[in-house]
Order: sequence, then C-alpha cells, then structure tokens
Amino acid sequence: MSDYVLSLPLAYVFAGEVYKGYSRLPPQHFATLGVFTIGNFAVHAAWEYSKKNYQLHTFLRNNFVSSSTNVSYGRWWTLFTSSLSHPHIRYLLSNMSTLWSVAPFLVKTIGMKYFVGLFLAGSLGCNFVTLFYNNVIAKRIHYDPILGDVGNSGASGALCALSSFSCLIQQKLFGSIFPLSFHTPFWELDQLFHKMIIPDFLFPLVPFWVNEVIFAGLELFYMQLEEEGVIKTKVNRIGHIAGQVTGLVFGALFLRYRTDFFPKRMFQFIPIKNTLF
Repeated sequence: MSDYVLSLPLAYVFAGEVYKGYSRLPPQHFATLGVFTIGNFAVHAAWEYSKKNYQLHTFLRNNFVSSSTNVSYGRWWTLFTSSLSHPHIRYLLSNMSTLWSVAPFLVKTIGMKYFVGLFLAGSLGCNFVTLFYNNVIAKRIHYDPILGDVGNSGASGALCALSSFSCLIQQKLFGSIFPLSFHTPFWELDQLFHKMIIPDFLFPLVPFWVNEVIFAGLELFYMQLEEEGVIKTKVNRIGHIAGQVTGLVFGALFLRYRTDFFPKRMFQFIPIKNTLF
C-alpha cells in the first residue's frame, strides 16, 4: 500500500495532464487516448491480482513482457504489448502523465494514425535494442522478481520516441527546463514540487532538444555507473536512448515524405507552460 501512497503526487499530476488534454483534443481523439490509458491501468490491475494467481501471472509474463524467452518462443507481439505493461503503479502514473502531456500536440500535428504508428515504432525500437544489448553486447539477462526473465516492460521507450520526434518536427518548440526527477529517490514529490511551486521564470524557456540531449547524456552516464557497480537500478536506460533514436528516424522520414503536414506556422515559437490547470 505504501507504493500507492507515495504515488499520490503523481496521480495529481496525471489528473492535471488529462484535464488539459480534454480541453485540447477533439472528442474522438480524447476517447481514443482514454481507452488506451484505461487499457494500461487494466493491465496493471491484472499484475496486482496475479500476485495471488499463478496462471494469470504466467499469462501476463508470456504476453505482456518483452523478453528473450518470449521472442525465442515466437511471441513477437510482446515487442509491442509490453508497452501496455506497468507492474508498478508509480511508473504507470509517470508514463501516462508524460503521454498526456505530449499527445495533444502530436495528435493535432500529425493525426492519430501516425501518432499510433510512432508509438508502436518507438516500442519496437526500444525492445529490439534492449534485447540485442542484453543478450549480445552485455551478455546478460535482466531478472526481475515480478517479471522474471525480462527485457523490458512499460511505455517509457515509446514515450522517448514521441518526445524526440516532437523536437525534430518542431524545431522551435520551447519549454521550461524540467529537472530529471526520476533520477532522484523522491522523484514523485520532486515532480509535483516543480509543477506546483517553482515559478516558471526560474526555469527559462529553452528548445526541447536541449532537454533531450541532457536526458540522453544522463542515461549514458548512469549506464556507465551501473556497469561499474556504483549504482544498481532497474531502469532500462539503453531502451530510452533507443526510443529517442527511433523517434528521430521516424521524424526524418516524416519530414522527407510528408511535407504537407508542416506549414510555415508550425515553426513559430510555441511556449509550453508548466502549470497543471
């Protein structure tokens, strides 16, 4: 229960992002994202119930986790369905908050069809690179007490693709520098503190690509610390970077072949506020 109590600040942030999405999206697109979000919460609820049901746990592990075992047995769909799988409530709320913060801009820009395609591409890129890195380069298999043999689960890799894609297609998309709070022990409280208390003027508006570069640099730095045994976490950092690269490739192809999506007004200065409501 303590995990849920610690997640209350994230729940508030998530509610704020959904509220903003409701005011920015057409009803049909809001409903589509709503169904997707409900699906993520449903899979999480199944993970919670599976703690008392071994058959359900086995089903989830075989169908909602991207792992070398699943791929070797031909369960290729786990490369995509794993992005719906969040066994821990804090990661679910954090990822869904991020989804609703970037989805309105992307859906209005490229449409729901390409948005879904980008999300699936990010999931595929993240999981494929993760499996390749763990099994071929690092020659290790990450083991989680809940998931067992696991390459990846969660939507963070796909969300990294959404973020980097946004930076590429909208070169003048600006936002306040946001502390990468998930690297701290109390990242839920840190995120809420920044959202509610810290004035925007203390975090000057910078291009989003600056945040992307900082994010990738920190991920590489923490990967090195983990390799040296200085720290030990379960964060799929190589998957995050793979998601970023996937978003950039998707964006480059989009800019090359779908220039009709980008009138001149798309490259105007767009400030993004940090307030919840």
